[in-house]
Amino acid sequence: MSESRIRWPGGGEARIVALEADRLVLHSTAACPPGSRIEGALDAAVSVPLRIKILACRRQPDGEFVLHGRLLDVTRADRMELERIVRGGPCEAPRK
Repeated sequence: MSESRIRWPGGGEARIVALEADRLVLHSTAACPPGSRIEGALDAAVSVPLRIKILACRRQPDGEFVLHGRLLDVTRADRMELERIVRGGPCEAPRK
């Protein structure tokens, strides 16, 4: 999961720790209030732009934040690339 880091434009970063369908869990250096929409860029060989609606934000004892969110406006190709990066496996072509 080393490639699953997201860079926030205002500074800071997050690491994707879980992804299921359009829901994801992040460990972030920056807080985001529930209901906010944030944009970031996946820090990987293939650039995947991400827009996320934050559903919950909890501060951790180490000073980081656990963010629960939902992906917005992500294409099928970008979702497949994101899943491949997070899971560390090959990307399959979509079935017709």
